[in-house]
Amino acid sequence: MSVAVYTDLSSHEQDAVQEAKLLVQKTLPVKPGIEENDIYAVFARASIEGANFYPPVTNYSVGSSPLTWHPLIVLGCRLQAYKYLETFWVEVPNLATAGVPYADRTQYMQRWKTLYDQLEPTFRRAVAQIKQLHFPGNAILVSTYQPDVLLRGMYEWPKYWRY
Repeated sequence: MSVAVYTDLSSHEQDAVQEAKLLVQKTLPVKPGIEENDIYAVFARASIEGANFYPPVTNYSVGSSPLTWHPLIVLGCRLQAYKYLETFWVEVPNLATAGVPYADRTQYMQRWKTLYDQLEPTFRRAVAQIKQLHFPGNAILVSTYQPDVLLRGMYEWPKYWRY
């Protein structure tokens, strides 16, 4: 399984990535030689795969997600970006070996964690609503068909309930 690259995304997924970048309003710290769009492509892949596991289970992948999932990908990219920024700010230098003044980064970590915690239930609700709108027919057919009734000559049509 290869890592998602920005060029692998479909056009509406690329639009979702650009929209999420505008909403995050923070440049992600990345290693030299890695494009920020590629990091967001990984976020898009993670949000699509995360949404796939909510019932009913789907099997969309990068490049094949439906256009109706555009807002879901934007929310998922924002959520993953906040999680990335939260884990980036976790590193706090050791005071004994620092040798130079530093800023306490735990406040930044707590801010990103607060944003993540606020947005995560919204993402879950959005996934549930989109799947409810586009996959409404979850049903199980249950019959009261009894063969012994037919053998006695009392014909009865099977009855079905929708659960």
